[in-house]
Amino acid sequence: MRPRFGFFRRLLIIVRIRLRHGASCASGQMQNTMTASLSSRLARGAGQAVLGDLISRGLLMLNGVLIARWLGKELFGEYTVIATALTFLASFLGFGMDTWLLREGGREPSKLRQNAAGVVIFKIFIIAVLCVAALVARTAWVSLTFAFGLATLGMVAGSFSQTGYTVLRARRQNGRVALIQVVVAALVLAGLALISATRPTVIGAIAIQTAVGVAAALVLAQQVWHFLITKHQSDTPEEAREERVRLRDLGKVIRRLPLILFAALPFIGADLLASFYTQSSPAILGSVNQTALAQYKIAFTLATAPYVIPTMVFMVALPFLSDTKTEPREYASAVRAMAFSALAYGLILLVAIPLAAPLITVIYGPDYAEAVPLLRMMSAMPLLKSFSFLSVAVMLSRNRQRLRVALQVGVVFLSVIGGLIIIPRFNAVGAAGLAVVVEIALCAAYGLGAYVAWRGKP
Repeated sequence: MRPRFGFFRRLLIIVRIRLRHGASCASGQMQNTMTASLSSRLARGAGQAVLGDLISRGLLMLNGVLIARWLGKELFGEYTVIATALTFLASFLGFGMDTWLLREGGREPSKLRQNAAGVVIFKIFIIAVLCVAALVARTAWVSLTFAFGLATLGMVAGSFSQTGYTVLRARRQNGRVALIQVVVAALVLAGLALISATRPTVIGAIAIQTAVGVAAALVLAQQVWHFLITKHQSDTPEEAREERVRLRDLGKVIRRLPLILFAALPFIGADLLASFYTQSSPAILGSVNQTALAQYKIAFTLATAPYVIPTMVFMVALPFLSDTKTEPREYASAVRAMAFSALAYGLILLVAIPLAAPLITVIYGPDYAEAVPLLRMMSAMPLLKSFSFLSVAVMLSRNRQRLRVALQVGVVFLSVIGGLIIIPRFNAVGAAGLAVVVEIALCAAYGLGAYVAWRGKP
């Protein structure tokens, strides 16, 4: 006699097939949802960061206009010499560690508190050495010694502010970063407007920026301290499992400093090398002709001002791309979106910058007319830098920072040796042309590095 359960067995088989098919569809839908979620989070974070930074950079541009018009091209040249020297010294204060902290905030959120505390302690430890170095490296003008000291204080405050911004970005608080940046830039603009009717002095311009910078560093220090010692409802699950940092834990944090320093060493090296190929040309030009340096500074500032968008996209995207839970499909989708944005953005500026260059004489005054052809020469730099940022994000997220440092070494030799040969002969024109060549070399080298990193294992 045949069993009566054949129908029910066939029904069970059909249900199982449907359930598997449904699970497969649900998995595909979930994958699409996760990819869309990553893209939306990147877009939201980048939108907040870019909007805030656009406003703050716009205010900073106004600050630069006020300083240039108020000081005149001779005093502005002296001001630029100080700014160039301190920008190079700032790299020794550990700016590279902030990039490492941002990357690690995406890779291991559970260690963000311990890593942030280590970075702060490291910076405090080397401040005394750098302050002595700044005094030794001060300019030959005795009258500018006090201004150089004020600017050094502002450099230290700026370094700690950068760490504060990094901690907030690593915790996906890009809106708060944008708000603080806008307030800081507005306060500097208000201070410069107040003193613009007085006799122009380099010390006055530096004092306003230093005072606001110190205030911003104190505000961000309070934010970071509160994060280190307390738990938050906004903590991610990984951060919630992490122990808060107590004063009695400082010994443990200090003992971890060698490990943190070793892990961040490639980032520090990359920042030092970047300072060499970025600041070598202004330094050489300033030793040859300070008036030409003032013209070059105006053009270079305007050519690099559009870096704000690729910089902010890089800052927002790096923690997401470095997250070990990011799926390969999500990763590739984010990189393609960044590449398309970089191409469109760079091409627009490649056309717009030469057309807008004559506005320099309207904004800065007729004294800076020589900066117009320099800016036109550098119009391709935003396009090149946009792809450089994308390539660096790929290399860092794939843990190939040492490859980035190796690629930078050749660019440093090109910048320094080329500057020593070309700039004394061609002055500002030579410096502008060399800046474009350096960006071309960087873009090509970083592109090769990103290809190698992409093809290899993360």
